[in-house]
Amino acid sequence: MRQSSGRGCRHLSSLALLLLAAAAAAPHAAQACTTIIVGKNASADGSIIIARNVDIAPGVFQPQVLVHHPFRAGNGTFKSNSNKLAVALPAPGVAYHAFPLIPASQSKWGTPSFEEAGVNVYGVSISATETIMSHPKATAADPLNTQTGILEEAITSLILPNPRARTARAAAALLGELIEQIGSGEGFGVLFSDFKEAWYLENAAGHHWLAQRVPADTYFVSANQGRYGATNLSDTDNVMHSPRLAEFAIKAGLLKNASAAYTTDGLFKFFKAYQASGGFNPEVNHARVCALTKKYAGMGFDSCMAAMPTDLPVFQQPAQPLGLLDVMQGLRDHFEGTAHDAYTNQNPREPWRPIFVLHTSMGHVTRTRPSLPAALAVVHYVAMGPPGLSPFVPVYRGLTPGNYPAALTIGSATPDPVSLYWKGRRLQALVFQNFPLLAPDAKAAIAAWEQDVETVQRPAMEAAYMSALSRGRKGSAWKVLMDFTDRVVAQAGTLLDNLTAQAASKLGLPGVPSDADLLSMIKKADAKYILYGPSTQAAAASAGVASGAEVTAPDTLSWPFP
Repeated sequence: MRQSSGRGCRHLSSLALLLLAAAAAAPHAAQACTTIIVGKNASADGSIIIARNVDIAPGVFQPQVLVHHPFRAGNGTFKSNSNKLAVALPAPGVAYHAFPLIPASQSKWGTPSFEEAGVNVYGVSISATETIMSHPKATAADPLNTQTGILEEAITSLILPNPRARTARAAAALLGELIEQIGSGEGFGVLFSDFKEAWYLENAAGHHWLAQRVPADTYFVSANQGRYGATNLSDTDNVMHSPRLAEFAIKAGLLKNASAAYTTDGLFKFFKAYQASGGFNPEVNHARVCALTKKYAGMGFDSCMAAMPTDLPVFQQPAQPLGLLDVMQGLRDHFEGTAHDAYTNQNPREPWRPIFVLHTSMGHVTRTRPSLPAALAVVHYVAMGPPGLSPFVPVYRGLTPGNYPAALTIGSATPDPVSLYWKGRRLQALVFQNFPLLAPDAKAAIAAWEQDVETVQRPAMEAAYMSALSRGRKGSAWKVLMDFTDRVVAQAGTLLDNLTAQAASKLGLPGVPSDADLLSMIKKADAKYILYGPSTQAAAASAGVASGAEVTAPDTLSWPFP
């Protein structure tokens, strides 16, 4: 599988990737990102939730930034910055906002790269992507289109502005059509949600794919392996797939014979035909799924590990309804309270790869509540950096881009005093000097602030917004939302600044070190705790780190809410 020079969820910098791949003796070393989806009846308040950590190259410190894409009356063109993909964008182009790693204003072709999460005016949200891996036999029979195929960096930018992307199902089907017509350049899973439901798509080899509706009373998790096993392809209400998905697998010899393609009750063995887990260390990937399965379903960790990758149910009912904060905490897991907690035990040789790693550029929890007004119905809770030591701040769909807080829209590979990303990186640099001493207080303070936002500040804002809206005062409602956003973003920044100063004091330092020193600290900590498994980690850590290209925020334009 091709690994391009881009730096999204699956991507490592070219140098780090080559070193990791060589050490693993496998072509798929970028084992990154963790996905959580919660159906509306499995959530505590009827929300539909899609969430993911965006893990990029170790040693690359470059923030995602909030940008807006306005309505486009005419046709457009998307040109990849990572390969030779060029796709016509039909008119009219739907307005959306997203979080690219490289904004259009700083890209080669004037198109964004790695818009890892976003939402359009129809309330359709995407998170792209979760790295997965097709079996070598499958890619030999149906090769990946590495030169002009669909890569992670393009997916959100291709789907959200398309006028057909009015529902999660339609958006997933649209991506499936592109895979069939153009081909995939790599393996990926993609999350979709709307006001009714959530879907998850896994591609297979070059031109095949399978998407399923997440049952409303279940949750779904993935950590860099194909999760779809035996599937009822005739269940058209809940399943979509490429034409002749099963027939191709049989004809190409991906299974021994036709009878081996199906279970006794007629389910197609998708994973056995197309997917692979051999190149993925169970301690690196399966352990993350099982940590969340234990946390959410109460299943024993050892039982879960024994059931991976194909015998663990794809969709599971939680032991109790999952709240927003439960999902946030899931994205922070690092095997706390176990012998496999690399950070608390200060063990960089730990073979288990946690969900919380330092080379995360952003974590998001996208929450959709269809009963609320359009401006409030979809919220991206974003941690601008690793969620383990970064607060999640709410970014509502109804924000007007001319008023986006600067702390969310600026940022580059050079530390700055404004962005939440670099405020968080300063704290992380110090905490990793003595994680057992400093992390508990920092994590507790962040959790307490998020609890206050979720249980006190947010409900009060939403009540005031709806009260103003019910009286026909749209301008007042808009001001309520903007004031709230400015306030909580400022609070998050102050919180990080204060925690950084406290950490410096506890370390006995005369003050917060310079940005140059802090950058050196965080790079060393990241290199120390690569945690891609014992065979890859030493090679990557000994090779040093590479910095990413600088980005700045693009111009912002109008957004049609409230």
